[in-house]
Amino acid sequence: MGYDVMAVDSDHRIVEMARRNNDRLGGRAKIELMDLFESPLRVGKVFDLAYSEGVIEHFRGEMLREAVRAHGEIAKKVMLVVPSHDDPLVTDQDTYNFGELENLCRSVGLVPIDRFGMGTGLLRWSRRLLPPVLLTRLLGRLVKCENIGVVCRSPKYT
Repeated sequence: MGYDVMAVDSDHRIVEMARRNNDRLGGRAKIELMDLFESPLRVGKVFDLAYSEGVIEHFRGEMLREAVRAHGEIAKKVMLVVPSHDDPLVTDQDTYNFGELENLCRSVGLVPIDRFGMGTGLLRWSRRLLPPVLLTRLLGRLVKCENIGVVCRSPKYT
């Protein structure tokens, strides 16, 4: 579709699997074996968007801020998607609310410009079975967004 796409991962098995899938599907993405923290030095270009899902929630402290900062170094806008509640099947990850995620972005100089939630299968099928008012009363807090995201702009490129 004319986009210049690059994907990076530090696990060679993931990179090889992604390359095979990309080839099989006729994709033109460039898939590189690269550590996220190296990317600002190695990428050598500025993208319109750096998209991250399933990454930053595994970092803490200064490494977390460095991971978010690295995204802002290589793109005009950054989209970060993180879990909004605990998943019993996934360990070693933190959860976020919108305020925490936006504050994290601000802490490294990014400016939040949008936010969104990604729904759950429970919500999808239950909407077909129950009227919205009844759904809200019955399920209440059980219906959550599985993930939330924020979009930030990097002042460095505006």
